[in-house]
Amino acid sequence: MGLLNNLRSFLWIRIQQYTTREIEIELFRHLHSLSLRWHLGRKTGEVLKVMDRGTDSVNNLLNYILFSIVPTIIDIIVAVAFFIVAFNNWFGLIVFLTMSLYIAATIMITEWRTKFQRRMNLADNAQKARSVDSLLNFETVKYYGAESYEVDSYRKAILEFQIAEWKSMITLNILNTLQNIIVCSGLLTGSLLCLHMVVTKQGLTIGDYVLFASYIIQLYVPLNWFGTYYRAIQKNFVDMENMFDLLREEQEIINAPGAGPLIIKRGQVEFANVTFSYTSEKIILKNISFVVPAGKNYCIGWTIWIWKIYYCTIIIQVLCM
Repeated sequence: MGLLNNLRSFLWIRIQQYTTREIEIELFRHLHSLSLRWHLGRKTGEVLKVMDRGTDSVNNLLNYILFSIVPTIIDIIVAVAFFIVAFNNWFGLIVFLTMSLYIAATIMITEWRTKFQRRMNLADNAQKARSVDSLLNFETVKYYGAESYEVDSYRKAILEFQIAEWKSMITLNILNTLQNIIVCSGLLTGSLLCLHMVVTKQGLTIGDYVLFASYIIQLYVPLNWFGTYYRAIQKNFVDMENMFDLLREEQEIINAPGAGPLIIKRGQVEFANVTFSYTSEKIILKNISFVVPAGKNYCIGWTIWIWKIYYCTIIIQVLCM
């Protein structure tokens, strides 16, 4: 088994690297295609966290399904068939019902837990975004003497994350308790039936009872991880959902079909009744007109220097088109 696992891991390396590379490149390309308005309003820490989780979730999802979930289901089918043939239909029914109840309960409760996992992810993203954005804007924080405010905001973000984490862990304990009840009930029922058939000499011996108990315990070992795998799959789906939300961000500036590269040999910058705003709620410039000839400098005579930045922003957006 060790050799087969190592061979599987070796063959999976290239697949994992290819998947990670293509997803990260596509996501990175899409983020660079978004508008300046979106990048000015984004939270760097949250975007980086979503990118890391999203790329890892795809590989983890494939790994869990192909090498954990599918083999476990095949193992259950083989066990049911074995007990029907080697013992009788009742043992096959007991194993089938126990496994079915276990899987059904795991899926139902895990689906219920998904909303708590999603809230925990959002709180975690908010916490990371708060810390990264605060440190990136360290100079501005110092200018305004807002260190205490930033610390309090970070403390609040951590508390919100821990509350969401606590709810997620409580629901996990509920799931584990129900799983143990189902497993113990199935093992107890099968043991009592086996003991009855041994005592009344209905074709089973003590060795058959040992075989039944050993097989069931061995079967429950991978099944015990089924809930963990399913929870991991649900978590990966949530992480992928956050990544797909980034990919679904629409481009505001799209080149016309067949548009060629912009070649400027000698031109000029002209503002003709330009109205500019990042959002429709607040207009920054309205009906502004002026011309900057090629090779000339143009002085903007406003007392507030920030307007110069807005003009440069408009020019950059035009060039990015």
